[in-house]
Amino acid sequence: AGPRHRLLALTAQMGAAFDTPCAGSCWFRLGRFGPRETPDVVRERHKQKFKTHGLEYRSLASSCSVFDVNLHEEPTKMTNMVGYWKICKEATDLMVTLSCFAVWNENKKRNAHAKVIPAIPAGRSEAVRVFFFDDNLALNSEAGKADSPGICALRHINTGEFVEFGEGVNGFRSERLARHSVVNFSSEYKVVLVQANIIDSMEKVDYFTSCIQRYSKPGEKCVVFMDINSTIVSNDAITGKHAPEILLSSMFEFILATPAETFTFEWESLPQVEVNRAITLKKLVKQLTEGNKTAYTHFYSIERCLLFIEKLGQRCCLKWNTIGTEVTLNDFRDMYDECLRALAGSTNKDGVTKSWYHTHEFMQRNGHALILNSFGIDSKKVVMSTVNDHTVILRVLVNFSRWDRSDADQVRAMFDLHS
Repeated sequence: AGPRHRLLALTAQMGAAFDTPCAGSCWFRLGRFGPRETPDVVRERHKQKFKTHGLEYRSLASSCSVFDVNLHEEPTKMTNMVGYWKICKEATDLMVTLSCFAVWNENKKRNAHAKVIPAIPAGRSEAVRVFFFDDNLALNSEAGKADSPGICALRHINTGEFVEFGEGVNGFRSERLARHSVVNFSSEYKVVLVQANIIDSMEKVDYFTSCIQRYSKPGEKCVVFMDINSTIVSNDAITGKHAPEILLSSMFEFILATPAETFTFEWESLPQVEVNRAITLKKLVKQLTEGNKTAYTHFYSIERCLLFIEKLGQRCCLKWNTIGTEVTLNDFRDMYDECLRALAGSTNKDGVTKSWYHTHEFMQRNGHALILNSFGIDSKKVVMSTVNDHTVILRVLVNFSRWDRSDADQVRAMFDLHS
């Protein structure tokens, strides 16, 4: 069936509002698998799994399964990583990992201190494959080193050592995916890393599942780690922007302007901005309209964006920062027209893409594991619109004692955590 037929079928499953889990969800158990387990029973089951796999943890909540696990500090980070991998690998229900932003930020947002992703050597007999989708992977020529700016702490499951994942290293090759995404996959490790793109995610309902099917082998269990913001959730959609504005602001986020020399940029009657280094068009627009909410709100029309690109292109080299190709006015307009038709109704009221729900159903149907992995506290709305009872979802908070107070307080309030 073509994309339109798949989309219609999916919409019928999920319901017109696209805000509730379908009857095929693993949590819609009443009448199909017997009575649902209570949160208390589920939490005790999760504790037992942690103990079985030698995972040290701290239970943080009495009403749901929320656990603090150390994945960054000695002496337990290695044994905990192995146990964490086993928990993820065995998962049959949706799972959530909230990674530690504070550790990543304190270490200048380098890969080695980012989201922990297990790297499984190709020689291991277990039929599994790890996928990691994140818009901040930055799979460029300098990516993949421990000290590179990035969001992936890819760790060898046997040694805990960082595994470099740049093209040409450790068997990794790079390919384009969809319109703006990049995939790094390896012949030496059962790992697929995807620099995801929210436009691609919104445009194609089978964006994630087609990638999983393409890069996995028959009989493998796929363990998918999925970022949230700008991967499966459009922040612009949440703010109430209309489809043309959402699309244009997203496209501007993926265009990098590199000046030949420092210059002062003038736009309409707004204050001038000095451009002295590479900058995304969206960030430049925000600088120009800083303190002027009306100007920013009304900026994103196709006519204004084309004029902006034309004027800025006289002083800068403009490239898509996801794939490195040059941006032209004709390509920009053609892409806008094509995407706008495809994006109609592509998210729910919370900005969650339909491709996410399609992925969840696909993973459940095929016995794979799906783990939301985010630095933010934005997972709850995604979980609540995906499953029937969010209180039974396993949530791992990585190095919670190291979290910034503001983030920690919000999570405590959200889940009524122990002090």
